[in-house]
Amino acid sequence: MPAIDLGTFNSLFDLKEMTIAKLARLSKVSRATIRNILKTGRCTEKTLHKISGPLGTTADCLIAHDRANTIICDVLKEEYKDLLRDVLHSDAFVVHAEETVGLFDADVLAFAHQVKKSDLDSCNLSPNGRNQVHTELCRDGLFYKKPNPHHPTIFKYCCRIWSLDQLTDNLELRIGIEILCAKRALKLIARDPAKSLAIQREMKRLLDGMEELKPSLESNPDDKIADLALRYDSRFHRAWAGDAPDHRASMGRAIFGHGQLTHHYKYEMAKARRKSNFPAKQTTLSDLALYSLNDLRGIYDAFVAIDDPTDSKQVDPLLDLIEQHPRNNWDRIAAIHQFNCENA
Repeated sequence: MPAIDLGTFNSLFDLKEMTIAKLARLSKVSRATIRNILKTGRCTEKTLHKISGPLGTTADCLIAHDRANTIICDVLKEEYKDLLRDVLHSDAFVVHAEETVGLFDADVLAFAHQVKKSDLDSCNLSPNGRNQVHTELCRDGLFYKKPNPHHPTIFKYCCRIWSLDQLTDNLELRIGIEILCAKRALKLIARDPAKSLAIQREMKRLLDGMEELKPSLESNPDDKIADLALRYDSRFHRAWAGDAPDHRASMGRAIFGHGQLTHHYKYEMAKARRKSNFPAKQTTLSDLALYSLNDLRGIYDAFVAIDDPTDSKQVDPLLDLIEQHPRNNWDRIAAIHQFNCENA
């Protein structure tokens, strides 16, 4: 029996506002079998195919990633896979997705063929080879395969929703990579002042963009405005990488969890609002954006004040601020999650 990726299963289960009874009815699988899946993380392939449809995905996307499921890719497949990962983690895809159908419903492959068609075609990878890579990206936990209800044989590949454990792992990864990028930016103060100033100017431009949204965030807690502000936040973190291509790629992949975190926060807030004892002064997404603006302003001010990147008294406070900022927002999201758990 194949192992199930319970993180993905639970995320889709929550997203569809599913219950065991509802999933049992829609899939024609017994409640006891579904409880057993949640307990053991395994089921038969026949059961896997039955439950995947009501969860809005396909069986291959619910299979846990392990060595037995890994496709041994050749150079062309690795190149093709990296191009798709770059598109998934790009600012352009996030903006496109959020302005159209949402981060978890936008077709990654369709967008990739719009913006990277020549690069993808230059891989000279066969259709079968491409499909193998798409399947591996599903099992890696990056994509999920969404069926078309009107055309059962037609699918689109969408960004996979992360579990709470995946978000926790990404938090630590993101902090570590951002600090490495910041340390490089600090070295540029002495090594290449023009590049250091370019990073500072980009950060200032993004902060100014967030500042323009501040009155709206304070007067009208609209998620769309907050989403826009948090996209500025995401780009601010990416700015640490400057023009270094390897740092930019690493920072882009690490900060991608930012959108996942925002989604998780929205979901938890919507769930909490349905509780009769929902706190009247609960932190909204707009509040989260305002807290982020204050944090980023402090980070920027600490950065531009540094004139000697070898002086730990100047540098250490900046690195502390960089590490603490994502933990502050994580604590606020964790508090809502805990509230929902206690009031289930």
